[in-house]
Amino acid sequence: MIQTSDLEVWVQINVIARHGNLAGGTQSKITQKLQKLSRFNDRISAVNATIDLADAREPVVEVVVGVEKANDFVARVKTKDGNLLGAIEAASQKLQEQLKRYKEKKIDSHRVPVPREDGSDVTPEEDESE
Repeated sequence: MIQTSDLEVWVQINVIARHGNLAGGTQSKITQKLQKLSRFNDRISAVNATIDLADAREPVVEVVVGVEKANDFVARVKTKDGNLLGAIEAASQKLQEQLKRYKEKKIDSHRVPVPREDGSDVTPEEDESE
């Protein structure tokens, strides 16, 4: 559970390890990093992180974020130095950018063009710059 201002946001976070095990402390650090994603979209329903430890020197991290009324957002990072938490942070950054882009796109689609006197349309941003 994540508390933002007066609202409580419930996000289900699953951390799965393939071909190995993760320590409890590592799992809790991963969960804490992924909880930050709920700041970027309030409709996140689940976050699934899969860590593939087939090659211990180069683990692969895949994070899938499920958002209501949208397709899943996916980030896949392969580490080269074996830094698992760095890979989680990189995947989190990728997902933050995807969620920001999605939110901007959603907001832009709801903006209504303002008609000009000459008959052409202008978006609210263009109108402010004039």
